[in-house]
Amino acid sequence: MTDDVESYVRSKGWEIKRRTKVKGEINLILDCPLCGAVTTKTKRRFWIASKTSVWLCNECGKTGNLYTLRKTLGDLVPDKGRTNDDDPAWMRAVRRELRAPATPEKLAGHEDVILKQWPRALRGNPEVMLWLTKDRGLPEEFIDRFKLGLRSMGGQLWLVLPYLTEGRPVCVKYRSVHGKQFRRAEGCPSPLFNLDALEGEMKRVYVVEGELDAISMEVMGFAPTVSLPNGSKSIDDEHAAWLERFDEVVVVTDNDEAGKDAAERIASRLGRYRCLRVTLPRKDANACLAGDMVDEARVAVRNAKAMSDTSIASIMDVFEAAIDGGQALDSGRSTGWGMLDSIIGGFRPNEWTAISGDTGAGKTTFQMGCCTNAAKQGDAVFKACLELHPHTVAVRWAGQLIGKNIHSMGTLERVAAKDLLAPYAERCFIVPRQGSVPLKEITGMLEFVVRRYGVSMWSVDHLDFVTDDPDDRKSINSAINMFDAGVSHFAVHGLLGVHPRGVEYDKRTKNVRRINMGDLKGSSNIKQRAHNVLIVWPEGDDGIVPVSVQKKRWEGRTGKVPSSALLTFDKVALIHVESNLDRLDYKRLAAGDDDD
Repeated sequence: MTDDVESYVRSKGWEIKRRTKVKGEINLILDCPLCGAVTTKTKRRFWIASKTSVWLCNECGKTGNLYTLRKTLGDLVPDKGRTNDDDPAWMRAVRRELRAPATPEKLAGHEDVILKQWPRALRGNPEVMLWLTKDRGLPEEFIDRFKLGLRSMGGQLWLVLPYLTEGRPVCVKYRSVHGKQFRRAEGCPSPLFNLDALEGEMKRVYVVEGELDAISMEVMGFAPTVSLPNGSKSIDDEHAAWLERFDEVVVVTDNDEAGKDAAERIASRLGRYRCLRVTLPRKDANACLAGDMVDEARVAVRNAKAMSDTSIASIMDVFEAAIDGGQALDSGRSTGWGMLDSIIGGFRPNEWTAISGDTGAGKTTFQMGCCTNAAKQGDAVFKACLELHPHTVAVRWAGQLIGKNIHSMGTLERVAAKDLLAPYAERCFIVPRQGSVPLKEITGMLEFVVRRYGVSMWSVDHLDFVTDDPDDRKSINSAINMFDAGVSHFAVHGLLGVHPRGVEYDKRTKNVRRINMGDLKGSSNIKQRAHNVLIVWPEGDDGIVPVSVQKKRWEGRTGKVPSSALLTFDKVALIHVESNLDRLDYKRLAAGDDDD
C-alpha cells in the first residue's frame, strides 16, 4: 500500500511537508486537502499512513482510509461501459481500491486441504453433520456452499469456517463442536465473512456478528449477509468501506442488551442515518432457524426499525412536552425578506451566515425567523438553539410558524395550536436539551438530520455552546472550521450565532457603539470563512430593526458593504417582517448605519 499512497499524493500535486515514523510505519505530513488547514514546522495538520493508508486531519477532525479519501474527493469513477454480471463495474472499482485480501503465506499451498479435505471429513462424520443439520438447522447445500469442514486439533473436533474471497481462502476460523470455543489460523487478515456475496447491484445489506448467523440469514432468504470477523468491536475502516455503497444496512445482532450495544457500535461506524435494527424472536438468527421460527424472523426483518438518534427531536414532540407539561410559556431560502434578499441574494447551499448583535438585540429571534421563513417555503430545518430551554425554543418557534403568540393563548387555544403546527412536524427539528454540546456530537447531529430528514438549513445558536473553550482562540477556530466544513460537505445553508467580544460606549453620544465584524469572537476566521455576516441592531423603541450586512459574497447588488435591510418587529408572532418605511426613511437610516 506504500506505493499506492505516495503515488496518489504525488498525482494530486500535494506537497509532502515531512515524514514521521510511528510504530514502525511512515506517516506523510501534508496540508489538509479537505479543509485547507496548513501544516507548519510546529503544527501537524494532516497525516496519512503509507502502509495502512489511514489518515486524519487534526483541524477538521475527519478521518478514513485511501478509499474513502478518493471517494470524498471524487476520484473514484467506476467503469460504466461494462455490465458483466460476473464482474460488475462497481466491484472492479472497489477491489482496485480496497484490495480484496490475498491468500496469506500460512494458507498458501493448503487450499485443497481447506476446500476439499476438511469438507470431506465433515461429510464423513454423521454425528457432526446431524448437529449442523438438525440442531443448527443448516441445509446440506449451504454447508457445501460455504465450504464448512471438520478438523481435529488438541484432542477435540473443530468446525472449520473458511473466509473466502473470489473462492479463495484468506482466513480460517475454528469453532469447537462441543462447547463454544473459537480459534483462528495465524497470520490471517480479518475481512468480512461472506465477502463474495456483496457482488451485484443490491441496495440493502445485512450485518451480523457470527458466521453461523450469516449462513442462517442466507438460508432464510436474507442476502447478502456478511459477518464481522470478531464481533461488533472488530469493525474497522476497511469493513466500513466495503459496505459504503449500500443505501440500507440492516443490523441483526443478539436479542439482548449486549446485542443492542453491538448494534449501536456498528451503526455509529457505518452511519446511523442508514441503519435499521432487527429485533428477532429468538436470541440470534441461527436460533430462529434451528427453532423453526423462520416466518417470525422474516416478519421481524420486515419490521426492522430505523435506528434513531436521541439527540434529535421533532418540534412537535418538544412542543407537546412544553404544552402538556404545564410549564410557563415564555415569549420570545429567499431569506423571507425582500430587502435583505436584494443585498445578499438569499440563502444558498454550501454557504453559511454569521449572525450577531448586542445582548437583547434580537439576534436569536432573527435567526429563528430565518428558520421559520425557510420552513414556510417547504425546506426541512434543524435548529440547535442551545442557549434556551428546549420548551422555550419550541414555543417561540411554533409561534413564528403559525403566526400566533402562544404565550397569550388560553389552554384550549394552545391545544388547538398543535393542529396548526402539524404541517411542520416532519421538517422542523431541534436539539431537545440546553447547554453545551461537544464538537464531535454536533457534527454527528448534522449528518443524521441531513441523511435521514433531508434538512437543507442548519442553525446553531450560538458558537460558544459548540466550542470546547469559548475563551480559547484555537477552540473557537476549530468550531468555526467544523461548521464551515459541515455546511460544505452536506450542501446545506448554515446559520451560526456569534457573540461579540464586548461592547463599547461612544464618549461623544454616550450610546453603545454599534458593533461591526471585527468585534465578533473568532472575527478573523469568520471574515475568511463566512459567506454573509449580519449584525442585528434595533433603532430605538419604534420597532425598526436594521440588519447590517457586514459581508456578502453575492454580487447581485452593487454598492458598498456594509448595507442595511430594514425590518419591523411583529410583536404578535414575535418575528421580524418587511418594513413599510418609504425610500427617504430607508436612505436616512441606511446612511446613518454606514457612517458608524
